[in-house]
Amino acid sequence: MNPRKFLATLFMVFAASIAAATDPVQLARPTVPELEYLKVVNDNSPVDDPRLVFLLMAHYQSAQRTQEGIEHFETLLKRFDGKISSSQRAVYLTALGLLRANHAAKVSFMSRIGWVNETKRVFSDAKKTTKEPLFIARWGHGIFQVTCPLPAVPA
Repeated sequence: MNPRKFLATLFMVFAASIAAATDPVQLARPTVPELEYLKVVNDNSPVDDPRLVFLLMAHYQSAQRTQEGIEHFETLLKRFDGKISSSQRAVYLTALGLLRANHAAKVSFMSRIGWVNETKRVFSDAKKTTKEPLFIARWGHGIFQVTCPLPAVPA
């Protein structure tokens, strides 16, 4: 066999094996063990301790994976619907709302008003879900109002 062809073939096989073995998403987003652990803990069943929910939310934010966190909390709310108390639902909605508020600046300008209105609805639902005033839901709504990337828009 011609040495040039052999080297070209060897290079092609090597390049193909490298391309198949590397996932660009995995290379761009390194695994955060604490985030993965908290995802498993929160996925297993509804948690009674709200600190676990907010730790998961904080890890999504610190890892700059707010979109992934939003999708995860929306999935948890759907999965646990009917299995959680009103105060637990308010905690999950508040965490979702805070992730949405953090992500609002990354939403395209043309979609931002709808995004902000939907986030306001999430916080409103969190406040209305419980009969007793839940401090964390009111606090989350206040943080959102202060950091909102747009002025108040009628819903």
